Amino acid sequence: DLLNAEEFVLIANEKLNNASATGGRAFMNSENTNTDWQDVVFRTTAKSQNHNLSLDGGNDRTNYFLSLNYANLEGLVKTNFLHRYGIRANLEQRINQWLKLSNYITLSRTYDSDQNNGGNALSGATANMLRAIPNVRVYNPLLPQYYGYNVTPDGAALGSDANTRVIENNYTNIAFVLDRNKYRSTKNRVINNFGVELRPLSWLTNTTRANIDYTTLSEYLSWDARHGDGRSTSGRVQNQAANLLRWVIQNYINANKSFGSHNFLLTLGFEHQDQESNGFQSIGTSLSDPFFQQSNVISGSYQTQQSTGTYAEGPSFVSYFGRLNYDYRQRYFLQATVRRDGLSKFAEDNRFGTFPGLSIGYRISEEDFFKNSGVRKYINDLKIRASWAVVGNMDISGGNFPYLSLYASAPYGAISGIAASQAGNPDLQWETTEKYDVGIDISFWNSRGTLSADYYVNNNNDLVFAVPVPPSLGVPGNQIAKNIGTAQNKGFEIGLNFDIIRKQKFNWNIGVNYTHQTNEIKSMFLDQDIIVSNGVGNYNILRVGESFNAIYGYRFAGVNSSNGNPVYYKADGTLVMGNIPNSSYFAVSDINGTAGAASSLAGTDRVILGNSLPTYFGGITTSLTFQQFGLDMLWRYSGGNKIMNITRQESLLNQEFMNNGREIMERWTKPGDVTDVPRLWYARSNFTNLNQSAVDRFVEDGDFVRLDNLQLSYTMSPQMLGKISNNYIKSFRFYVQGQNLLVITDYTGIDPDNIDVRGLDYNTVPQARTFSFGVNVGF
Repeated sequence: DLLNAEEFVLIANEKLNNASATGGRAFMNSENTNTDWQDVVFRTTAKSQNHNLSLDGGNDRTNYFLSLNYANLEGLVKTNFLHRYGIRANLEQRINQWLKLSNYITLSRTYDSDQNNGGNALSGATANMLRAIPNVRVYNPLLPQYYGYNVTPDGAALGSDANTRVIENNYTNIAFVLDRNKYRSTKNRVINNFGVELRPLSWLTNTTRANIDYTTLSEYLSWDARHGDGRSTSGRVQNQAANLLRWVIQNYINANKSFGSHNFLLTLGFEHQDQESNGFQSIGTSLSDPFFQQSNVISGSYQTQQSTGTYAEGPSFVSYFGRLNYDYRQRYFLQATVRRDGLSKFAEDNRFGTFPGLSIGYRISEEDFFKNSGVRKYINDLKIRASWAVVGNMDISGGNFPYLSLYASAPYGAISGIAASQAGNPDLQWETTEKYDVGIDISFWNSRGTLSADYYVNNNNDLVFAVPVPPSLGVPGNQIAKNIGTAQNKGFEIGLNFDIIRKQKFNWNIGVNYTHQTNEIKSMFLDQDIIVSNGVGNYNILRVGESFNAIYGYRFAGVNSSNGNPVYYKADGTLVMGNIPNSSYFAVSDINGTAGAASSLAGTDRVILGNSLPTYFGGITTSLTFQQFGLDMLWRYSGGNKIMNITRQESLLNQEFMNNGREIMERWTKPGDVTDVPRLWYARSNFTNLNQSAVDRFVEDGDFVRLDNLQLSYTMSPQMLGKISNNYIKSFRFYVQGQNLLVITDYTGIDPDNIDVRGLDYNTVPQARTFSFGVNVGF
């Protein structure tokens, strides 16, 4: 909820008057314009369609499957859309009893149109929408040189109309940007998997598979020269082409043999993965005419040209693996695995790691003493199990070759050259996770209900972090990748599924699952903290004893009711007041006290404000069928985490000449006011809100319950289909479906479920609420 035009004029002038600012004020125009910029950016209703046609068949030697699909999807932002075409074909051919060939291929072509979605970009769709001034028009017919959009006479910013000052930071007219700028891409993708299966014996098979995943990407960007992103460069056009080839070779042997009541399955195998990518860009600025900005970079149409290119190989991965499954009369179970994995991200001496695993199970319900007991009336199946394993993490930080010291191109003016770009660490080794799990599976009440419960502990060892080093060492980027940390995740999971009603024509099933987890960093290099930056601020910390990416910042005590200044806690628990008029700090004895000695709010006053990762999550499903009607529902929930609402901090409660959220109406205005919104003061956002730092004033609970999916369907009976189609139609199903229908939360941001792993919400694009209508027909 944003301010309307009259509220904006009130708030904007109050900011300016409190600060005794010169340079103009806000006024309503003669039309009493009240623009809702959210309506300018977002579609009220985005329509989408998906179509799929599939054919399958075969005989005792040949099986085939063919599908064609088409999707036409509109996004929430008006310029967002996607068209996708796809073909999938599967063929399996048994040559004889010992040889089988197969090939599965998927072809797709995707057209995508997007927009600048930068959280802090002047032309970012969401960022701009939240800050755009509501008392100005979208269009101004007196400006034909700007296609009739309302911009300032020089085209630098959104037009002012009756206001006697310009919007802060030259925020653009987002309608112009959406209509005139282009972000388009075309992606072609081929995925092919070819397999050969040899069966020399009935219990022995050898399978070889070769898989390729090849993607080509062509992107086009165009910025209009008159206003918005392209104004500073007199227009911009850009083409980008990229190719990515991934391939995987696998060969594995399966031996499946039984000796009486003893059943064995042995698997031995080898796998090799690799990839190669390349790309280049062609960029032109200072365009001669907008005519040349329609679809591609056109030779000779721009004054300044630039080109860039990339090429990369790897990372490469190779693995040798084995697995043995054993069970005795479906009563005792044993599985043992071992992998020997090699990754090119490590130096030769550390490239390979060995990762074993072991699991055991005991089905008590197969024992005679259980079968003959009275418990069998209530419990049909009872199994206990436990497992242990060590696994390696391929996705470590530091790029493709963090163990190498690298050079890169480094032009100096017009002179080409090279310079150090990365300090390598040849001692890097695998990150590993040692996993322990114990669990129980129960089936009860004539198998109408099932219960699974697990307790797990995951110990993460040799974690790789980018360790900061002093700038005086001259290390590129002032950081080196090192194995410096250990961490632990532990928790429990419970899943319950129950058939409440199970009749011939009426069935009702409900399922519930719940997971509780905790995360803790156990050790780091010299137990030193690492402050984590997201590029625009420092909101998180890695600290021993805390969760990964814990939110780290200042504690807000409240607003001094006598003068409207913000008050904070220092590290020792004492209070300090921020004096907004001169951006200084003074000690206070209590939240409403008068200023005492000069003080400060330093980086050392920051504390842990909460976990960014949920501590619990789960879902509830229910399925109900009555004759040919079906109802399916999915609820999902999550919580225990905190979210740093940067959108509130820097957008909705900004102190500049830009629009605000309605929360700012609760600001302090006179002595005695009790509020959490300090007095307004133009150009004091960084001081009043402590921008680019976490503050618990803006840290909120991330708990939510969401109705993810609700579907009502009707399936026509075979008897009715036979009558009306003469048996040509084998199945017919109609459904209506709603997704993201309801969110129950106290979080004030746009969506507590669409937050990054660091718990940061900065002008996030919301998830769509989707209603679908569909038909499935089988012939």
